[in-house]
Amino acid sequence: MYYFFLVIGDRLLTQMQDENEQKIQQTYQKLVEAEQKRMENEYRQKSDEIARKWKKQLDEEKSKLQKVFFFLLPQKKSLIYFISKIGI
Repeated sequence: MYYFFLVIGDRLLTQMQDENEQKIQQTYQKLVEAEQKRMENEYRQKSDEIARKWKKQLDEEKSKLQKVFFFLLPQKKSLIYFISKIGI
């Protein structure tokens, strides 16, 4: 009879250990997934931030070049007109 209780106790202990191991593995997997999502979000945020900076710089350069172009355009027309008048 004593042996019977030992066998049942051993089976219960083994079952509890297996359940605990499964819970540990599930918890670990959830932690890994959460960390992966956090890293993906951080990467996405940094990528978006860099893209915004580049777009801002590009827009600023575009604006500068447009100002220079519109400043030089009338001068070019005047120069072409002058050259055509003097016959060069």
